[in-house]
Amino acid sequence: MTSQDIDAVIDSHRNGIMVVTDRYPPNSHGGAELSLHITLSRSEYREKCLVVTFNDTIDAPSTYELDGVSVIEFPAPTLWPYHAQSMKRFADNQSARRPMRAARKALWLLGYLFQGEVWRIPLRLRMIHLNYMVGVQGGVPADFDQVDHSLRRRYLADVVKRMQPATIHADNYRSILAVASLRQKANARMIGLVRDNRFACMNHNQSMMINGKLCGVCNFECYEHRKKHSGFIKSLFERTRRHRQHALHQMDTVVVTSKFLHDQIAGIFNSARIVYLPNPADDMDSIIASYRGVAELPGFNILVVGMLNENKGQADLVKKIDELVARVPDAKIYFAGRGERIEARINEIAAEKGLADRVEVLGYLSRQDLYRWMRRCQVVALPTMWPEPFGRVPLEAGMACRPVVAFKVGGLIETIRHEKTGLLVPHKQMSDFIEALGTLADDPGKMRRMGYAAFDHIGQNFQASARAKELIKVWKSR
Repeated sequence: MTSQDIDAVIDSHRNGIMVVTDRYPPNSHGGAELSLHITLSRSEYREKCLVVTFNDTIDAPSTYELDGVSVIEFPAPTLWPYHAQSMKRFADNQSARRPMRAARKALWLLGYLFQGEVWRIPLRLRMIHLNYMVGVQGGVPADFDQVDHSLRRRYLADVVKRMQPATIHADNYRSILAVASLRQKANARMIGLVRDNRFACMNHNQSMMINGKLCGVCNFECYEHRKKHSGFIKSLFERTRRHRQHALHQMDTVVVTSKFLHDQIAGIFNSARIVYLPNPADDMDSIIASYRGVAELPGFNILVVGMLNENKGQADLVKKIDELVARVPDAKIYFAGRGERIEARINEIAAEKGLADRVEVLGYLSRQDLYRWMRRCQVVALPTMWPEPFGRVPLEAGMACRPVVAFKVGGLIETIRHEKTGLLVPHKQMSDFIEALGTLADDPGKMRRMGYAAFDHIGQNFQASARAKELIKVWKSR
């Protein structure tokens, strides 16, 4: 890939729509990036769109096309405080001999310390001490002190200068922060699409929970229990919140994917400039073709979909596996997702209860394999503990004609119609969750009807072509 190739792609999209996203398929498997690509690929404006994204594994820019969408990917920046370097360069340095490795890191660190205003140096020194000598779960909150000098911003500024886009679409939190920093350089309409809780919750896992309970207004109580340095950490959270919300205010319009997020962002941003635009479902014909002929497994098989982590609640469900088997003797749970630590915990808990044969971790599944597994299982379960901002899984389950059992929290309330396309149970009430699964196991006819209703509901309300048209309206509006 030559610089001339990159220049040609940028020139061919001059004065068009620049779409900025942290990751993009096929180099991303997240629901947010998938939703973005589905929307862009169905858009009549896709030839005017240039996606600008980042890749952890490359050390030079490259370009490709996916389903008619042009993409430029740049080397992704590494984590603070080395954010002026790419992940690839930082990883390569880690394999160098110790003296050279240490010298480069020291040089990069000094470059960060003395960049910009002098008054920042003492603050940065304290942040670095906290990061390396004390340690902070999830890392030191540092958004406010890295965007302006990051590798990400340098690449984006160069594309903006050459492309002169009429519209910049910043997809999700990191992209919004970076694009907002270019407000004075870009004579463009700026659209920010919010897909997660990071403008309301400053914690690294954006769980919006304290000790298992949902929190309301964020006063950083999640760090109250940390005696040492908690005051300083909370001050960094406050700086981070101000920075994120200031960035949001640089957007001309903010798009949200759920009413849950709308209510959240309306407390920060002028509600008259917020547009509600739910994520789209996958292409129905291709999905049906991918699972045609796949037979159900015998028994009552439950598929749990999502990254394996505390927020998703997989380990909490397995803690009740004995209660589930007592209620539904032929039940088995399959987990589709990655996460070594929680995978080990799932297997450990099941083994302790003597029910290791009732759980199986499938790991990451491709889109086609995910739908095939949904068809093999009778029901999809989402024991999600945190308020999921949207959640694609009910859309995917509906496409496979499968009902969903989930907790009544976050954006899941909007994609599951209780007693119609699935069952919603009170938050964190795992015994009620087990009983809901048992209710479906007891009545296969009801389970089938819910699955068919879910298929109709998703097909009627989450079509990608409709979402693409609605997004174009946002891009064109003034």
